[in-house]
Amino acid sequence: MPGFDQEFLELKTAKAWGLTPRCWREQPADDRALMVAFDLFCNTRDAYREEWKEEKRAKKDKPINPYEAMKQQMGL
Repeated sequence: MPGFDQEFLELKTAKAWGLTPRCWREQPADDRALMVAFDLFCNTRDAYREEWKEEKRAKKDKPINPYEAMKQQMGL
């Protein structure tokens, strides 16, 4: 699935910050860039967290063979 183009990305960020499109356009370009970067960083971090949780859940459901269980008990 393709990502948002620049305009929609900015509108999505404005919505996340509780700004109307007009208020968003009134902000200085540096502030808007910082807000977009912060929003992208948070979204990326959340995606990595969800991916990590899914991998951890998948490993938990995977059966452990006796040799691996013995290694875990021995702390190896």
